[in-house]
Amino acid sequence: MKTEVYLVRHGETLFNRLNKVQGWCDTPLTIKGIDDLKKTAAALSQIHFDNMYSSDLKRAIDTVHLMKDANQVSKIGKIKKLPEFREIFYGSFEGGSIDDIWLSVSKAAGIPATTDVKKIIDTIGIYKFREVTKKADPPPFGRKHGRTGNQNVPGHQGLEKRDQRRRPGLAGFPRGLYQDPGDQVLEGKRRPA
Repeated sequence: MKTEVYLVRHGETLFNRLNKVQGWCDTPLTIKGIDDLKKTAAALSQIHFDNMYSSDLKRAIDTVHLMKDANQVSKIGKIKKLPEFREIFYGSFEGGSIDDIWLSVSKAAGIPATTDVKKIIDTIGIYKFREVTKKADPPPFGRKHGRTGNQNVPGHQGLEKRDQRRRPGLAGFPRGLYQDPGDQVLEGKRRPA
């Protein structure tokens, strides 16, 4: 038996519209975001899901509820909200200009200045991109002056180590809708017989 996984990104939010870095900041869905999600929900309304999962951020929860409410063939109980599905934490960049963060990251990576995140990732690779983003982040969150990652964020010690561990595959998970915040990669594998 195989597992089918559907990933749905949250709809447009206020920070998306304002071109601001969101990460763990949780701004509401815009009217456009809700309207776009209603179209996605309608397209998925006849797909049977055993479960639905989401990050614990409101924009993701609102997104998955729109999917659940529109679905006509599934009997989904409580949606599972998992902090492990959150967007990455952008430290002091949160709430700032997206163009400013990518200019800082490209400078920290030692490549020509650009606001094109795809170009940065294509040039240096995703793993180096994450490290350089941390390096570009000024204190108290960044790696400048010997500080690392999330050590100064109350309640979030150890998240960096947890994030670096390979996420377990979805083996054993039933078919489900997994709300994807855009950063996480989920692996679909066969369920045990």
